[in-house]
Amino acid sequence: MLRVLIVEDDEPTAQAVGEVLELESFEVRRVRNGADAIDVLRGFTPDVVLVDLQLPVMDGRSFIELYRRRVRPAASVIVMSGRTDARAIAEGVGAEGYVAKPFESADLLKAISLALAVA
Repeated sequence: MLRVLIVEDDEPTAQAVGEVLELESFEVRRVRNGADAIDVLRGFTPDVVLVDLQLPVMDGRSFIELYRRRVRPAASVIVMSGRTDARAIAEGVGAEGYVAKPFESADLLKAISLALAVA
């Protein structure tokens, strides 16, 4: 079973994404900010991390950079964002994928498949 960590402060979005992934037999954990994600990672090793960029406490970019340096440099990271500059940020922090909000479930699943293939 593949494991996914969703780092998203918008609860309806996090819940919808989590439900889609659970239907696809992923094990899912959800947190609302980058600092909570670091805490969760002490006991949960995801195959893929889905990260919004605009998060409270620790933004998505800072979380990804910390995650890459200290936690798991080789894990797949996918940025989920409605920001117009998000694709450039995703590339800048070395994310394996990017999905623009709002997105279709099929687009998210495709991004996850591609990111896992790269890892």
